[in-house]
Amino acid sequence: FGTPQQEQYLVPLLRGEIRSAFLMTEPEVASSDPTNLQTKLTKHVGAHGRTKYVLNGRKWWSTGAMDPRCRFALVVARMEYADGATNTTTNKHGAHTIVLVPMPQPGVVFERALTLFGYDDAPNGHAEVSLKEVQLSKENLIAGEGSGFRVSQARLGPGRIHHCMRAIGMAARSLELMLERSMERQAFGKYLAEHGGCQEMIADSVADLESARCLTLNCAATMDVVKEPKLARNQVALIKYAVPDMTYRVVDRAIQLFGGAGVSDQDHCLARFLVGLRSLRIADGPDAVHKRTVAVSFLKKFHQSRL
Repeated sequence: FGTPQQEQYLVPLLRGEIRSAFLMTEPEVASSDPTNLQTKLTKHVGAHGRTKYVLNGRKWWSTGAMDPRCRFALVVARMEYADGATNTTTNKHGAHTIVLVPMPQPGVVFERALTLFGYDDAPNGHAEVSLKEVQLSKENLIAGEGSGFRVSQARLGPGRIHHCMRAIGMAARSLELMLERSMERQAFGKYLAEHGGCQEMIADSVADLESARCLTLNCAATMDVVKEPKLARNQVALIKYAVPDMTYRVVDRAIQLFGGAGVSDQDHCLARFLVGLRSLRIADGPDAVHKRTVAVSFLKKFHQSRL
């Protein structure tokens, strides 16, 4: 989607030399319905036909925005017009635009670092950001006016697969720790691994982990072969709510087996894993939205099969 000028950021980004941020969610609206987003990108056309854009609004859960390496942010905003004209598009998904904002930038104000269940990752976590009269040009637009949802959906699908891959990694490590613990600790004269209850926890965790892996691998394979990311929409929605739930259960069982040591992050990683996986049921779209996508699709297919 980017222009050659915008692609100057790509190589250093891939090398890890710089960081980007994605500003979409807003504190004042239900962002699970992205058509609600109210941050405004106001278009001004000057006397000589020169166009500028002014960005105003408030975003939060802006991942990477506070990182000292952050050199640009992609911001989703609703198009408005300085001459008083209103955004009259009848396409509810065509009213927003994504703009590339070089960082640091006058008017971009970091209001606060957001903690995740009390965990403070600043400056590498999430931020609440105010956008106050941020001055931009046409060259800052990604794929032109009104392309915001088309661009963001192309990015969010692969991003959700990546979320699930990280979730599987956390669950796999948790299962490994569970196995180690069960063979080292004794209770009531036997190793934990010899107790039927522990064996059931391990077996259930293996089933959840392998199911999550198969669903995610199938989705990734589909994404590789389809021409448009939206053609894998159902598979992406399915793993986005199913995989965090499955992997959360694995970590929860590991914590239960570890006992008191499992609920502290001072000696083990399990508590931190649990926080990350719980937040995934909200990040990049809450469970209910993805379940609705899958249910509506299958209901539609069933209805069509009966015609």
